[in-house]
Amino acid sequence: AAVAPATGQFLLGAVLDPVIVAERAPGNVVRAVLVDAYVQGDGDAIAALVQNLLANVHRHAPGAVATIASEVNEAGLRLVVSDDGAGLSPAAKTRAVALFADGSEAATRAVPPTPRTEGQGGLGLAICARLAREQHASIRFADTPAGTAIELVLRLATRQQAAERIGPRAETMALAVPGEVR
Repeated sequence: AAVAPATGQFLLGAVLDPVIVAERAPGNVVRAVLVDAYVQGDGDAIAALVQNLLANVHRHAPGAVATIASEVNEAGLRLVVSDDGAGLSPAAKTRAVALFADGSEAATRAVPPTPRTEGQGGLGLAICARLAREQHASIRFADTPAGTAIELVLRLATRQQAAERIGPRAETMALAVPGEVR
């Protein structure tokens, strides 16, 4: 299917702050270190994508601390959603990578579920992959010493932002993802 072009622009913090607040409401721990940058695309789509990733953390790694961090680099805006949980088994990671690559329900049938994912369909990751493609963003697993980390690279709204290093808008108790965000 054809990918619809991403339109518009949005301020990352303005779009993600309500998602973070909503994820914290039931008592989940979400740390955030976000840069204020304008990003190309549909803010609602990126909010839905990030909400889905945070919900996955709290569903599959109960009690884990979720961290959402971003930085501007030469590729665009790098956004990492990670957790300090047990991480994915090799079989679950293989299945998830297939979902990211395909982004369709067909991928959930192509890779057999693991006992941990049985009956869960895996559509959340397929939806994330589709939303990322529609926003002309990349999505992949990032290397992390523990837990799980998923990286998005979004397009900046202006070329000037790509050339400038925008300082972090860190919350009082925010922590960067070790080894991921500098």
